[in-house]
Amino acid sequence: MLMKIHKSLFLFLLAISIFPRFIQAQTTVKEASVSVQGEVKTSLKLTFADIDKLEKTTVLATDRNNKEHTYSGVLLFVILKEAGLRWVKN
Repeated sequence: MLMKIHKSLFLFLLAISIFPRFIQAQTTVKEASVSVQGEVKTSLKLTFADIDKLEKTTVLATDRNNKEHTYSGVLLFVILKEAGLRWVKN
C-alpha cells in the first residue's frame, strides 16, 4: 500500500512539474507577417504594424444592385514599390 502511495505521489509531482511547461508552450503566439521576395531590390518582411504605417487608399464601389461598398487598405502597388519592384520593360 505504501508503495502505491509513493508511486501515485511521484506521478502527481511529475505531472505538476511538466504541466506548466506544456501550458507555456501552448500560449506562445507568433506575430503574423507578409514576405515580399523575388524580383525586388529589397526583400521585405512586413508585420501588421509595418503595413499600418503605409499609405492607405479608400475605394467606394457600387455593386450590381446599386448598393455602395467601401473598401480601404494599403494598395499592393505601395508594398511592391516599397520593396523596389524591378519593372519589366516592354
